[in-house]
Amino acid sequence: MTTVTPPPLPPTDAPPSVAPGPTLPGPPVAPERPTLWREVVDGTAHWGVRLTVTLALGVAMAGLVPILAYFLAATARSFNRGSGDRYVYPDDGLVAFLTAMAAGGFLAACAWLWTRSDRRSKVVGPVLLTLGIVAATFALGVVVDQNLRGASEMVVRGFVLLAAACVILVWLNVYRTRGPRYRALHDRQDGFPDVRCPSCNYRMVGLTESRCPECGAAYTLDELIAKQGFGPVNRSAQSSRRDAPALKSA
Repeated sequence: MTTVTPPPLPPTDAPPSVAPGPTLPGPPVAPERPTLWREVVDGTAHWGVRLTVTLALGVAMAGLVPILAYFLAATARSFNRGSGDRYVYPDDGLVAFLTAMAAGGFLAACAWLWTRSDRRSKVVGPVLLTLGIVAATFALGVVVDQNLRGASEMVVRGFVLLAAACVILVWLNVYRTRGPRYRALHDRQDGFPDVRCPSCNYRMVGLTESRCPECGAAYTLDELIAKQGFGPVNRSAQSSRRDAPALKSA
């Protein structure tokens, strides 16, 4: 008679096998912000960033000119107006040459900086106007310094201040015409909230639902308010209009 040996039983203290469940996705990772250089190169930098880079570049160029003039005059006696090697005074011709080279490099850098995207037409005019004001001020300063007698530096300072005022007005007009535009929260005639349909501009005041009766477009209340383009709310005006009727949503 054949004896059948049963298979060994698994140990009782072994944990039951559990099928692996689905892997849960981790938290969303914020996209890495590109560097300033990358935004400037690919043309995605805001015009305010470009303007700041332009100003920094101009200041850097203006600082490099006297440094290079001093060291060139210290190494080459033909560029030194001082007596001997103890006193270094760069020649005026050297300073003028370095200034012209720096101005050319600055203009070339500005042309490259402001032509990186298709949106350049919005600010290329003000940039050229600013460069023209700077060039005209520099030319007037040279003429005044060479032709007027006495305290001619006072006239030069006056031209510099006038040029700075013109540049400020130019870029103020850029911000005024191309900056953010807001609508008034309340209508000036009746004082009610000036809520309008984003599709057909129908005034949606006194309605019991956020659906436009003119074109039939429906919005949630937050979508409707977000598309109005209202500016920051003035707290004093808000407190004086607490009794004004609000838009109701069905």
